Amino acid sequence: MTTQTEKRTIRPASNICENQGTVVLKLEMPGVRKDGISVTIEADTLTVEGHRDTIPTALTWSESGVSETSRQPTPWT
Repeated sequence: MTTQTEKRTIRPASNICENQGTVVLKLEMPGVRKDGISVTIEADTLTVEGHRDTIPTALTWSESGVSETSRQPTPWT
């Protein structure tokens, strides 16, 4: 049996707002568990990445497969 898994990157929907000096970033990352998310800040760039796995079964047909989720919000003025 041949298995083919294509990894792809998704840019999730996001909402950034400022509230009393605090910046709040909300991302939609369905299927990504808390322990599958990493947040890094380098210079002026915030990067949020998430990883979700598929659950293997005897026979799986899927168009979405394994995916990585990544977003680097752009600054606003």
